[in-house]
Amino acid sequence: MLLRCAFWLVETCISHHCQVIIAQANLDHSVSSLLSKIQNVYELLLKEDAEALDMMKDTLTCIAQVISSCAQFITNYSKTENFCKPPNTVIIPF
Repeated sequence: MLLRCAFWLVETCISHHCQVIIAQANLDHSVSSLLSKIQNVYELLLKEDAEALDMMKDTLTCIAQVISSCAQFITNYSKTENFCKPPNTVIIPF
């Protein structure tokens, strides 16, 4: 009975840590994808000529505001203690 409880406890801890790792990896991937899209927008804008950019002034203002918000989010996200770090390992004494 004690062995079953210990096995269940270990299995539960491993399952929880796997879920945390997968969730963090998915979130890291999403943030990386967002950063890549921001880069694509900047590269596209650098290819446009001045006259075309002037005609899209209002649209570009909205794009700049969204990019600024995204950049702020990425900056704040990268400051979290879980960013690109594995979760703390819990050692259960038996």
